[in-house]
Amino acid sequence: MRLNIWVILAALLALLLATQYLQHGRDTQRICADDPSASVCGGRRK
Repeated sequence: MRLNIWVILAALLALLLATQYLQHGRDTQRICADDPSASVCGGRRK
């Protein structure tokens, strides 16, 4: 029974991390669309 709880908690943590990672990618795309020279875009600042 305790093993099942740990499996569920691990799955929820993995989903949370995946969601955060995907959200970061969308934010980066939006920032780069607005300002291609931003540091997160890998562009050089002038």
